[in-house]
Amino acid sequence: MDDFYAARDNTMPPLPWTNFAPPHTALVFVTFWPVSAYLTGSVMQLKKLWQHSAFPFLLAWFLPFWILVELVPTKLPHYPYPVYPALLLFVVSCVLSAPINSSTKPTGFWRKSAHLFELATRLLLMSVPFSIGVGIVVVTYLLEGVIAWIPIFFSLMAMFAGAAALYSWQDKPRSLFFAGLSASGLFFGFFQFGAPALSRLWIAPRLVAQIQGHTECSQPLIFVHGYNEPSFVFLNNRPVYTLVEYRKKKTIDADCHFFVIEERRAKDFPKLVATEDRGSIVANLEGFNLSTGRSLNFAVHRLELSQK
Repeated sequence: MDDFYAARDNTMPPLPWTNFAPPHTALVFVTFWPVSAYLTGSVMQLKKLWQHSAFPFLLAWFLPFWILVELVPTKLPHYPYPVYPALLLFVVSCVLSAPINSSTKPTGFWRKSAHLFELATRLLLMSVPFSIGVGIVVVTYLLEGVIAWIPIFFSLMAMFAGAAALYSWQDKPRSLFFAGLSASGLFFGFFQFGAPALSRLWIAPRLVAQIQGHTECSQPLIFVHGYNEPSFVFLNNRPVYTLVEYRKKKTIDADCHFFVIEERRAKDFPKLVATEDRGSIVANLEGFNLSTGRSLNFAVHRLELSQK
């Protein structure tokens, strides 16, 4: 693996977008959904929980790590997940301690502003299921040419549960229960039916399945050119090398050589591997790489060393 990453040099094409990412504080309203709909109201009750014995523990758990991930230049959505349990405990504590059917109107500019912001975040209970449902349908149709009907059903179910959470807003525990139902439906619909339907996105598992499908090759040696996703390395149970390392690594004990060549880099294949060592094409695979925002086409070559 060290050789694989060491070979990720300046040959990689630039990304079609910059590496700028919004701060996690802004993304929390999406990544922490549906609990994020209750986050603003919970912060408004901060004064009530300040004297609680558990509050310093939650603050020590959450705040230092959150500041750290905000300072990191690269911001992937899953970075703050380790402290989400602390944030969840804080929100649930505020929800359970809030009076039921409270109709107290906020006073003061800042509290009125926070109250208006809370009203806006409530809409997340319905807007997020709607947006994800529409997104799955559109992306599935564009990439696969089919309409994902089952994710539509689960998105609608999540929207109705979100509507029930909004209707029960004054009774916060009941509202949070419906929000949990909404999240469960959306989670199940997306991960069980929506994401698996996007087969063109799962390039690495499909390439690995092509290689592992050749059961006659029990100890293959795998070389890849034009594809640098770490998941392809992690999913293989054999070492993966870049094609530029072929001359150094081809003597490693193996019964087959596999070459995974992306179409844009195919012109390098004859320069790096002799004709008699290239084998034959056993599979062609098309996919879409989210990391680069490009469609990719692969040819998988196999050379059985026993036939040389």
